[in-house]
Amino acid sequence: MLHSRRQLCVRFQRLDPAPREVAGDTKRWEVVIENGCPCTVLDLELGCAGFRPLVPIDPPVVSQEGARCLVDNGQPIYPSSSFNFTYAADSSYDFTIADFTPACY
Repeated sequence: MLHSRRQLCVRFQRLDPAPREVAGDTKRWEVVIENGCPCTVLDLELGCAGFRPLVPIDPPVVSQEGARCLVDNGQPIYPSSSFNFTYAADSSYDFTIADFTPACY
């Protein structure tokens, strides 16, 4: 089975309102990771160097280790499904697909 980073889509959108824990011009962002691969994706890591949300994200959802962020504790993202998380920041962050393990059965 073929699989590539191009078959995983990371997009974001602004949500309103910002969380109560922050004030001012802070915005809330939703990140949607869509699996267009024919295989299940495991251990998905996003490139996230310099990512600093204003409100910490629950580590099982996104855990940051240096320049990489492990998504959903490495749990599977099945074909044609997605995984979402939100964060608060003054501006959006341009996440990239850093690494993943395809699981083709």
